Amino acid sequence: MFRLDLQQSKWTNLNRISLEHPGESPYSRLEYRVCKRFFDILISGLLLFLLSPLLLLIMLLLKLTSKESVLFVQKRVGLNGWEFYIYKFRTLKSSVVDELQPKWEPTTGNDALPLGKILRRFNLDELPQLLNVLRGEMSLVGPRPERPYWVEVFQQQIPNYFLRHRIQVGITGWAQVHGWRGATSIWKRTEHDLYYFRHWSLWLDLKILFLTLTRGFGNRTGS
Repeated sequence: MFRLDLQQSKWTNLNRISLEHPGESPYSRLEYRVCKRFFDILISGLLLFLLSPLLLLIMLLLKLTSKESVLFVQKRVGLNGWEFYIYKFRTLKSSVVDELQPKWEPTTGNDALPLGKILRRFNLDELPQLLNVLRGEMSLVGPRPERPYWVEVFQQQIPNYFLRHRIQVGITGWAQVHGWRGATSIWKRTEHDLYYFRHWSLWLDLKILFLTLTRGFGNRTGS
């Protein structure tokens, strides 16, 4: 119990026994479930419509420059531990992706497809995740979803890591706009994710989206 971060915790008494609660999930709030979801549907739907010519162009160029599949599909862990398949434009060779499972290490420039470096540099490979947002599997803003294998590993190593899954995962987040993404410190990333968990508001989401536009998604050495 004493491994928990008690800064934002609440205490209750049960038959003279003190019980510690590591914070109320934002998902329990009507504002989060209704307003945030409405915002996600509105923005993701609008972006998919406006960016459809660009999406089609990228798909065509990927087809013309590589024999690989256009989309990269991988199982990730989302809200309350539910697993789903995340969508991205493929930027790496499929053989390299297979070799990386379940390794936690950065890829190199030699691993990328001809168009892959450009897509990753400008984060265009992330655009298909707007479909995940529209389907309700992700949000525009939230902790980045991780692979099931690493979720199991990190839950054993990092206190309160499970709290990340009491809130919807997202395309961008508080950790990402501060550079904690990919092959960076999972401890620092979790620290920022827990800050978001405990301080969530619609204003914070808007701030993160603004920082994403001005700073980008952060480190791109990993997946």
